[in-house]
Amino acid sequence: MKTLNLSQATAPLTDYMATLDRQPLIVTVDEQPQAALMSIRLADELTHSFNSHPEFIAKAAGHLEANGGEFRVEAVHSGRSLADYIQQMSDRPIIITVDAQATAVLIPIRDADLETASLSLNPSFIQMLTESRIRLKTEGGISLAQLNQELSDCHSPT
Repeated sequence: MKTLNLSQATAPLTDYMATLDRQPLIVTVDEQPQAALMSIRLADELTHSFNSHPEFIAKAAGHLEANGGEFRVEAVHSGRSLADYIQQMSDRPIIITVDAQATAVLIPIRDADLETASLSLNPSFIQMLTESRIRLKTEGGISLAQLNQELSDCHSPT
């Protein structure tokens, strides 16, 4: 996970966009996440992974409804720092365009600790969850009662 304190995010936004790979950049203030910058490609992969998850769909719909059903789209202005974008952002994600091509998204993070934010944006973790959901659908699973019984059997004195 890559993190950067907002006070250090003084380079132009394009500098940070050039370093994005398979991990988003999480910007923090006092170790509390404020926003995440990620490539559009990664954002598309995460969205695809979550699309079959009802809780995610409900949260995304609520987010869009609360924000007028729109994302903000903004062209990169040379020289404007990442900190400037974050300090001026509302609760709507910003799709960043370069030469009219969407290249990155800046997502506000509210009411989440750093661990939650980093896990929810980690492609490897998302892939593991996706594979687990597929395996559950194809192979089945066990009930909570069965799990509790197995755990109590493990901890019972012999």
